[in-house]
Amino acid sequence: MFSFYEISADYTDCGSLRHQLPDKNLITMTLNTVVVLLIVIYQLLIVLV
Repeated sequence: MFSFYEISADYTDCGSLRHQLPDKNLITMTLNTVVVLLIVIYQLLIVLV
């Protein structure tokens, strides 16, 4: 579970850094969200299985 929190923290930090850049578009936001969701689902599958 520690890896799950570390990975999610890394991705949220990465997302916040991207939002600070002048290039704020919905595509990067959507990609960040999709990547985080995939990681969460992947981690949950590992925990459940």
